[in-house]
Amino acid sequence: LSCAFVTELRELPHLHAECEIVVCYSGKASCFLGGNTSEIGEGDIVIAFPNQVHNYIMQENGSFLVVNFSSDMMPNMGNFFKVNLPKHPIINLNESDALKKLMLEFRAAYDSKNEDAELLLLGYLSLAMFLLKPLLEAKPVDGLNSSNFEKICNYCIRNYRNKISLDVISKELHLSKQRVSHIFNKHMGMTFPQYINFLRISDA
Repeated sequence: LSCAFVTELRELPHLHAECEIVVCYSGKASCFLGGNTSEIGEGDIVIAFPNQVHNYIMQENGSFLVVNFSSDMMPNMGNFFKVNLPKHPIINLNESDALKKLMLEFRAAYDSKNEDAELLLLGYLSLAMFLLKPLLEAKPVDGLNSSNFEKICNYCIRNYRNKISLDVISKELHLSKQRVSHIFNKHMGMTFPQYINFLRISDA
């Protein structure tokens, strides 16, 4: 479990094997997640599932809580994160009074820095996911191969500044061009060239 309060969010597109929750207490940013771009502000919670490419373009610095955790920390929900993607990955705290109160208590526990803080934070996080789960409206994703997906995305993130094409990536990763295209279209909501252009524009 990793928690940190930051004044600005990571702008370069990235992905990781952990779940990520970002809570905006103040400030504004554009969030790219799941092939869509949305504006986030005070009271919004963003949830990125494992191996979902995401990034933020800051509009106004503020106070953001960033929590990264392994799905294995929640045995009852571990498989949920591995085979589903959220229909609504951005939730506003005003949608649930219980969730709003819980995230304020989470922040108080973080600020307390007492010896039991990590255990308390994990408890709050479990309760938060219990409340968030129905709001996410997560749907099963057929044939989601997180291993190939992660390999493709990591390769693109490492090499987007170079000359890169479907031919190159299929040869390097020993996957057919059709398979690579299918993964982008189905799981990222964009084509391979669109993703490479997005990486380059974000880094400009």
